[in-house]
Amino acid sequence: MPRQSRLTTLLGLIYLVGLLSPPVSGRPVPRKKFLQLPGMSELVPKGTLPGTPAMTAVPVMVAAVAHRDAAKKLWAACVILDEVKESSEASAWKPRTGRLLLTGQTGKEMTTALSRTRKTIGIHGLSLDANGPGNSLALAIHWATSRDSRRGPLQIWSLHERDLDTPALETSVEGFYFEDLDSDGVHELVLYPGDEGSLVVLPQVLHWEGRALKPSGQKYDSLTDRLLSDYEEVLTGYTSSGSAADPPLMVLDVALLQGRLLERTGRTDEALKAYDLATSLAPSEPGATAEQEEGRSELRLRAAEARRRADALREQLEK
Repeated sequence: MPRQSRLTTLLGLIYLVGLLSPPVSGRPVPRKKFLQLPGMSELVPKGTLPGTPAMTAVPVMVAAVAHRDAAKKLWAACVILDEVKESSEASAWKPRTGRLLLTGQTGKEMTTALSRTRKTIGIHGLSLDANGPGNSLALAIHWATSRDSRRGPLQIWSLHERDLDTPALETSVEGFYFEDLDSDGVHELVLYPGDEGSLVVLPQVLHWEGRALKPSGQKYDSLTDRLLSDYEEVLTGYTSSGSAADPPLMVLDVALLQGRLLERTGRTDEALKAYDLATSLAPSEPGATAEQEEGRSELRLRAAEARRRADALREQLEK
């Protein structure tokens, strides 16, 4: 998978594209062309059209991707949202049945290899790429459950040995991507699983053990160094701008992320500086308008977490 954009990495959520056009990894296929693959019309719900989750009167295909495996066999996956009975504009973003369909080439036609359904409003991402064990194909889907949150169910299947009964991984995340972190030709999975005790998300790395994905004990310094470099670039750019306006929420998020990542790697002095920066950036005065006050409340929440973490870290150092 190509390296994701710098801004997306900074936010720590790699597939940050709207639900109307969910990102795919592999070989993106025009959905109209996908429906024209041999035998596909028999595999999808009758009347399926390419479109977006805003379409409710018919089954709608919101994403499609294809890839050939090492044996040159064609695999193709898509996500279809069922039609909504008595559909209206108000029902466009309500949960409906979503279908994940994986098909494989058998002779001259495509046949079903995997079919799964769940209640959803759409997807955050769909991947069919050589990210599996031994660079075999892996299928991944990040379902969407809310328009207001990136957090949603992630399911990954290894196509290795064609065992698709059980996912290699099933969890809830705010983002994910595959990358060869140690340049050994094998892709690791980078997850952003969320943290109930924090407003920002740090990455977790998993690697393949057979057909399962397991937490990796390696440090992957290259990932840490890249993230810290990106965080520093954002913070330096903002602090050197001399702006008198309230900082963007992303700047507080980045300062908090920098502090947490530095603390996790044992660089406590640098972590404290990052936490102190996050604390200092949040305005203490009430907002002049309700809208400004709402924004400042979010900034203060980040500052409060940074202050809490800095106090706890200093307390540990004094022992």
